[in-house]
Amino acid sequence: MNMIVRGTAAAVAVIPAIAQASLAAFPEASQIDPIFAAIEAHRRAVACVDEFIVQEGDLEDEIPSEKRRTGWHAGDGIEGVQIVETDDPRWIAHEVEYKKAAKAEKDATLWLANVFATTPQGVIALLTYAIQQEARGLPWPTGGITDPDDPDFPSHGASWYYFVHRNIISTLDDLIMKAA
Repeated sequence: MNMIVRGTAAAVAVIPAIAQASLAAFPEASQIDPIFAAIEAHRRAVACVDEFIVQEGDLEDEIPSEKRRTGWHAGDGIEGVQIVETDDPRWIAHEVEYKKAAKAEKDATLWLANVFATTPQGVIALLTYAIQQEARGLPWPTGGITDPDDPDFPSHGASWYYFVHRNIISTLDDLIMKAA
């Protein structure tokens, strides 16, 4: 089992180089494949949430806990922020904006799962990015995502990977048909 883990780690380390080499060979791919914009949007949304996490730690150091009771839960909508009027205004503003950033990240995650790569380089870039995010400890949604437009879709919902795999199969099928 250790051999598999080491082999997998080595493969993951090589993937970014493969993606870069692929893009270098076909620089026009990033201009014609919408997956690159979706990856970049997700990358920016994650970075924004990361900034809010750092800011939250700073505010927790500055503001006493009795002035930081405003909060939200990951499953709530934007309106789900429960504001405590006596909290420090900086904390309230932070929580409201943090919730918006978290929603933007969720939207970018779903968009990334629904954008079809149109080039082999796009497929490689998407798979590389997905692996890099997992390696950072940022898991993808594991269930409950639905697609009312897909008649074959599981009624219980599916994971982020279901959509990505479905879209990659479609992309590869399209590329093979065009090459034939």
